Amino acid sequence: MEYLRLIPTVDDIESWLDAALPHFYRQFLNDHADELIASELVLLYGRSSFIERKDTYETRQYCPGFVTIGNDSGDMELILSLTDGSVSMVDGGTMRAEDAERVADDLRTWIENDCHLPIAEATAFPATEHVIVYLENIPSSLKTLLLIKQHLGIDTPLGELKTLIDTVPCSLTSDLTYMQAIKRCAKVNVIDDCLGIRMRSDNAIRLPLDWQG
Repeated sequence: MEYLRLIPTVDDIESWLDAALPHFYRQFLNDHADELIASELVLLYGRSSFIERKDTYETRQYCPGFVTIGNDSGDMELILSLTDGSVSMVDGGTMRAEDAERVADDLRTWIENDCHLPIAEATAFPATEHVIVYLENIPSSLKTLLLIKQHLGIDTPLGELKTLIDTVPCSLTSDLTYMQAIKRCAKVNVIDDCLGIRMRSDNAIRLPLDWQG
C-alpha cells in the first residue's frame, strides 16, 4: 500500500479510514509524524505508524468507531473514540471494544495531564491489602472455570460462573490479599490467561500480577 511506503498526511489517513478524526487528534497527528513518548508509560503513535498499527491490531474490524493511538508500553492498546473523543485502554491481544476500559473523557485534557493511566505501581501497594480478583478475559474452556473455583476457593456454582462470561470483565472475589491473589491467579493464568487483580477502593485500577517488596 502506498501509504505504508510514505509518511501519510492527515488527509491521507482520513481518506484511508473513510472517517473524520476529532479536531484535536487531527492537529496532534499533523504535528507528529513520528511516535511520541508522552509519559513514563505511554507511547503515542504518529502519522508514520498510524495505518500500520491499525492493520496490525485489526482495529477497524474489532473496535469499529475507534482508532488505535498508542500503547502503555505493555500489552494494552490505547484507543480513541471517533464518536465522543474519549480515550480507552484495551488488551492488544483481543481488541474487543466491549472490554475497553475508559481512561479519559477527553484526549486534549488527558494529554495535558501527562497521560495518566489507571495502573498502580507494584511497589506502592501492600501485599497484605485485600483486593478484587477479576475475570478479565473469557475463559477458553469449562475446565478453566473449574480451575478458578478450585484455586480461588470460591463457592459460586459452576452454572453461575458460566453466566458471568457474558459480563466480562467482572468481579469474582474480594476476600483475598494482594499476595494471595497473585499466587492463586498465577495457577490459573499459566493455563488460561484470564484473571486480573484490581484495587478494592477503586476497581478501575488494575494491579500488576507480580509484587516487588
